Amino acid sequence: MLGDEEAAAGGKVNTTNMTLRTFIENDYCKGKRVSCIKFHPKKPFLVAMSMIDNMDFDTRSLIQGKSFESFVLILNFSDNHIITLNYVLETPIEVSCIEFHPENPNMLLGGCLNGQIIVWDLTSMDHRITAGPKQKAQDVGEEEFKVVTEEEDDKSQTIIKMKHMCQSSIIASHKNFVGDLAFIPSTVNVDKRNPGNGKHTHFISVSEDGVVNIWDSRPIEKEALKAAPDFIWKPFMKLDLFKQDGSGELGLSRILLQKDQTSPTFWAVSDEGDLVLIDWSVKPVSTGDDGPKFAEYVRFTYDSEKENRPALALERSPFFPNLLLTVHNFHFAIWKIDLDGYERPIFISAYTYGAHNTCGAFSPTRPGVIFITKTNGIDVWDFLDQSNKPSLTFNFATSPFMYCKF
Repeated sequence: MLGDEEAAAGGKVNTTNMTLRTFIENDYCKGKRVSCIKFHPKKPFLVAMSMIDNMDFDTRSLIQGKSFESFVLILNFSDNHIITLNYVLETPIEVSCIEFHPENPNMLLGGCLNGQIIVWDLTSMDHRITAGPKQKAQDVGEEEFKVVTEEEDDKSQTIIKMKHMCQSSIIASHKNFVGDLAFIPSTVNVDKRNPGNGKHTHFISVSEDGVVNIWDSRPIEKEALKAAPDFIWKPFMKLDLFKQDGSGELGLSRILLQKDQTSPTFWAVSDEGDLVLIDWSVKPVSTGDDGPKFAEYVRFTYDSEKENRPALALERSPFFPNLLLTVHNFHFAIWKIDLDGYERPIFISAYTYGAHNTCGAFSPTRPGVIFITKTNGIDVWDFLDQSNKPSLTFNFATSPFMYCKF
């Protein structure tokens, strides 16, 4: 498919036949746009999708601070012909990003537009609103929630509806919408007093308010909340980020951690397009005898792609761990992070005309292929073919593509 000379020559016409599988549910999807997509860590045919109201900036600014009924949907793609809706998770605040717990996939966390973190447990019978005939917890299974099979779906057509189990303290949460969530690898010891013993226990949330919160997920597990129902969830650690040039706070939009890493660091992109490396192990240093203590958590800042808008995506190549992809409004950049003394990307794409980018990702199967989603289609870049323009451009969308995930 990629490298087709006729498709590459035109750059606008798709010569490949494609079969699209779409899902629309008027009760939950009408007037919404997708804000985040995440795959189930153990069952990749289950996909969680968060949505927010499809508003322009002016309308959103007028109703800022108001809450709207919103949902997170869990879809089942196991059938090759029909996409079924298994779970509808209610939320009092619109959710901007979501993340499954790596070891307990029954737990789904969401970052809200008001800065709070919200949690659902798919096995919690106490938080189910509608589930057909109510089953006992031991029948459903404590370790893994029950997936609706094809026979059961034909008989009952039951969609399980749930409310959230826990929500973080609004005072201790972010002051702006949560941009991204990511679990810290189990190889990093975050809490030395209460170690995780090789398990994923902490995750990071970032926002454009210049604060990075590190949360402990153990106190908000189902059994722990039953033992302490009045528990107030606050961050385990709070990092205040400032730009290295001293010009103010550093807000983040996307974060990236590496599997099996041992260092307390992570890469991130800022709300102005900068690529930065954060080290949360840095200790605060006093500025004077009685002055406040500040910590230089930002180790490196690559600001060659600075612009007036946040970066849209930050991805690591599945084949070359030292290559990072950052997607911006009208271009994307590839960075080689192990080059000493080189503070620019090794590749900057041509600018997008007639539309703007919305997301992007490396191909999981071909090392030289990158997918960039736009408001009017998808660009496929095959670097074994050419690098001055996309090898293929798909313009089959009736509405803008807002998110891309493999």
